[in-house]
Amino acid sequence: MDKQMVAYDAAAGKYPLDGRGPEKMTLGPQIRAPKSMWYHGLGGPVLTQKRLGGAAAANVGETDTLLFGSGAVMSLYQETAQTLMPVGAATGLDISCDLVNNEALQWVWGDSGDQYSPYAFKIGTHAFYYESDITLPDISGTDFFGIYVRKYEAFNATFTSYTDYAFLGVIANAGLIRSYTDLNSGGSPTSTSTGITWADTERKKLRIEVALTGVVTFSVNGAVLGATSFTFDVDDYVICGGRLLHDTDVANATILNRMSLGLLGETLPILP
Repeated sequence: MDKQMVAYDAAAGKYPLDGRGPEKMTLGPQIRAPKSMWYHGLGGPVLTQKRLGGAAAANVGETDTLLFGSGAVMSLYQETAQTLMPVGAATGLDISCDLVNNEALQWVWGDSGDQYSPYAFKIGTHAFYYESDITLPDISGTDFFGIYVRKYEAFNATFTSYTDYAFLGVIANAGLIRSYTDLNSGGSPTSTSTGITWADTERKKLRIEVALTGVVTFSVNGAVLGATSFTFDVDDYVICGGRLLHDTDVANATILNRMSLGLLGETLPILP
């Protein structure tokens, strides 16, 4: 890795880019240019611990760090205390944790406590994508499940309290995939049906793309959804993650088969 330090260009308001890519390290607020991350179904984490050190435990509001052999890093937030952590499964990562009604968790790729991490993106500077391939065994077992891109801020157990977000998934155990968006704490999130149903045990590829201008495009299994209109504000830093809320009959072993994120034009294809 090239660890040469470069000077901050105060007049330009940024660090100079020299074409050597995302491994460039710099001083100041923009630690590194965003880089790609992927998880290709290679089992469970090789390390799980509390974010700031110590053993992970079942605590409401605790954030834990999971490190995978591919180099992927996940921050797991316990909306409710999780006795079980994500574990490896035959085709990927079982993220269902505690199978109990109203138990919930969120995850963010990268360090959730660092808005300048190499897995955060800045609207107006970076055009990027975030894609997950997921198997959901029991649709009626979740009230809220899917992936999101949201403005960087601390985890919040009340999802609609986030100021800016673009979510794609299922809400209210109906099986109908929806986009769910809000901008600048509008207070009235926009829920838009994709017209696509997620059946029990079905495997879906969910993708969110964000253009340089902040315009969001959703797709399911490669089909672009044209009905949704949402744009993040320029200069906002955003992060990629997801949420699972169990319903009465719980979602069962929800499997993250594949995941990738990165700059548009550098797409790492999710393997079949």
